[in-house]
Amino acid sequence: MKVFRSATLDIAKLTTIGAAVKDAIESEDSYEYDGPVAQAASTNPYAVRGGRMPVPLANLAQYNPNRADQIEGIWQPFYHKVAYAAAGQASLQFFNVAFSGDYTVTNMPAAAFFPAPTAFLCTAIMLNFLPGSPVGSTSAAPTAAQEANWTDAVAVANGGYVEFVIGGKVYLRDSPSGKFPPNYTINGVAAFGGTLTAPALSSIAYARAAGRYAEITPFLIPQTQNFSVTLYTPTVIAVQAGANVIATIDGFYYRQSQ
Repeated sequence: MKVFRSATLDIAKLTTIGAAVKDAIESEDSYEYDGPVAQAASTNPYAVRGGRMPVPLANLAQYNPNRADQIEGIWQPFYHKVAYAAAGQASLQFFNVAFSGDYTVTNMPAAAFFPAPTAFLCTAIMLNFLPGSPVGSTSAAPTAAQEANWTDAVAVANGGYVEFVIGGKVYLRDSPSGKFPPNYTINGVAAFGGTLTAPALSSIAYARAAGRYAEITPFLIPQTQNFSVTLYTPTVIAVQAGANVIATIDGFYYRQSQ
């Protein structure tokens, strides 16, 4: 038998003046028994994890986007792309600008905070270093530039440290930055060729940090509370071409329903 404890965040209680986060958390225990009796009693062919059973009609109300004076919670990551200088820099701060017309840069509703009446429950942090050198290249002989994507990605992933701050308090500090790999990548195949005359070598190279999805202890960013995610590199890490870093915070966004 397995015991599960789920926690629900009541945003209405949370926004009450004087309320603490613990006052807004409601817990519920559930039990799962997978023995022969339970298996024999199950006659539902879709009663398996991943089955596409419809939501019961009685429960549909919580998914309705039209609920006057109600708060809804949705899965909505927030991200911010920042330029990484070829010469390197001591720090890069993320989420400190608001959306200004280009959703490829950021989707933050405000600079470094979530405006009232919204809040964000952060569950994971990711950093995606995008090397600035061309993915494909052709040259008369092997060059350092043809290795730049790999060497730059390795140097950045193996250096620096990341801080997640809410208000004036550090809630996470960890190193190196490669511990926060993105959960998305590019798959493909490539053909390499060489000739006896120039150009002698064609190559394709792309690299990024990889590893376990960087889940963190969930932390609430209340409405209007300032926060920051910063990549620090006390020993400046130079790269062979100007690049970009996309920081993403995964989690649940709480906002007023329609």
